[in-house]
Amino acid sequence: MGAPKCRDLLIPCLMLLTGMAAPSMFTSASPSAEYCMDLGFQSNSLLCSSCDKLSDFDLEDELGEQCRSCCKSKDESKAEEAQKFASASIEVCG
Repeated sequence: MGAPKCRDLLIPCLMLLTGMAAPSMFTSASPSAEYCMDLGFQSNSLLCSSCDKLSDFDLEDELGEQCRSCCKSKDESKAEEAQKFASASIEVCG
């Protein structure tokens, strides 16, 4: 047993990042969350920085465009989080 080889990590990485993505054509508008889910991408939590890692496994040409059409930048993700949890209130009953 030694360090895992790139080939051994390829399938788990694919499943984690993309699921069973099928090649398809995209228009300039961003696809719906359902469409991205059908491709194996969770657009609500997929950061574009994850798409950059596809090149580590020589998958950029096959999946890069689909991944980037479904991902969010860190700025978009932070803005969305800020809107969800703008404030909190704790009440102690006793």
